[in-house]
Amino acid sequence: MNVETEKARDKLQLRRTKAETLLARLRDRQLRLAAVGKITDSARYATRATKVRGLTAG
Repeated sequence: MNVETEKARDKLQLRRTKAETLLARLRDRQLRLAAVGKITDSARYATRATKVRGLTAG
C-alpha cells in the first residue's frame, strides 16, 4: 500500500473518532439534563424537556 492511501485512511479514522467523541459528549449532556430535570418539580422539568427536545430536533 502506498503512503498517500495510508495518510488518507489515518485522516478518515481521526475524523471518525472525533465525531464519535462529540456524539458521546452530547449524549452524556442530554442524560445529565434529563436527570436534573426529573429531580426538580414537574413544571420546570416540562420547560427543560422542551429545550432539550429543541436541541435534539435541530
